[in-house]
Amino acid sequence: GPSPQIHGSAPPADLPKSLPLTDIEQLRGIIAKAKQANQVLVIDFWATWCVPCRKSFPMIHDAIEPLEKRARLISVSFDGPDDEAAAIRFLHDHHALDDAFIVPVDKRDAIVNGIGPNWNAVAVPAIFVFDQNGKLAAEVINKPAKELADIVVENINTLAGKKTLTTENTETLK
Repeated sequence: GPSPQIHGSAPPADLPKSLPLTDIEQLRGIIAKAKQANQVLVIDFWATWCVPCRKSFPMIHDAIEPLEKRARLISVSFDGPDDEAAAIRFLHDHHALDDAFIVPVDKRDAIVNGIGPNWNAVAVPAIFVFDQNGKLAAEVINKPAKELADIVVENINTLAGKKTLTTENTETLK
């Protein structure tokens, strides 16, 4: 259901008025920085009007959190100017305003062309997982929310170090 803390549509006073802008050059810099930090990097391209994006968002965030410094998740919105306030509210509600960006309309094509080989239309959901060497490990595009989250989370955990992915042998890890 709706979040109880929201009354009406006015955002809380402490919310930023805009998200930082990003483009392909800055994203390449973020990928390079994650590599230097030996981090797995997840770039989540999303928009408020994209239902699978909104549904998978909390699942992916919950998976990243316990990994702390070993993985970094950045959210990149493809919302237009009219939907930016809604994007900010969504990020705020999910405690995800820290590593969040928005792409100006004229910078979208360069990002789509420059990030993943199979991503060739400005379409979301599109989530990219880069390994600690800055190499693209997974490109997850246009999947339903649960499948999207499962693939991304499995990749994150494989790369960033949950010791096991199966439940059978978790007993031995105590």
